[in-house]
Amino acid sequence: MSIRRFIAAALIRAVERKAGQSMDYLRDINAVTPGGIWKFFMFVPFAAHGAKADAEMLAMGRIAACRNEDCGPCLQIVVDTAIEAGVDPTLVQAAANGAVNELPELPRLAFEFGRAVASATHESEGIRLKLSQQLSKETMTNLAISIATARVFPSLKRGLGHNRTCKTVQIMDMVAKGT
Repeated sequence: MSIRRFIAAALIRAVERKAGQSMDYLRDINAVTPGGIWKFFMFVPFAAHGAKADAEMLAMGRIAACRNEDCGPCLQIVVDTAIEAGVDPTLVQAAANGAVNELPELPRLAFEFGRAVASATHESEGIRLKLSQQLSKETMTNLAISIATARVFPSLKRGLGHNRTCKTVQIMDMVAKGT
């Protein structure tokens, strides 16, 4: 095994420990195209870009986009990340369940925007305009990045045959752990 593959394998194990989810799809990439895994590793910081800018808005958009693509491990990681960023667990729970009526207006709009963009519906532009009247250009840009990149992980897993059966997303366990 080359040193690059060895280091990539160690990074994959570290990500698994932190996320609490299997990263076998990354192992497959590392085994077949070691250059590809390093390019993927460079993409990951972009996917997390701006996460501190407005954690609540970005989490709502990211959860909605991820729900559109996945109902298992990727969604769990997105939910865990939102809780770790300090987003109110009741909002995270409502978003993860798709209970938009339980969300306050601005988080609801961010969630609906994420869903509309991920679904490529025409309503996304109207929602974007409403949000842009209330959020900064920086937050809107980070929200767009958050939505777009949330789709990459489940799509890549599905394309590599690593789909997982739907499972219930655990939210309150994260809060109880003090995360």
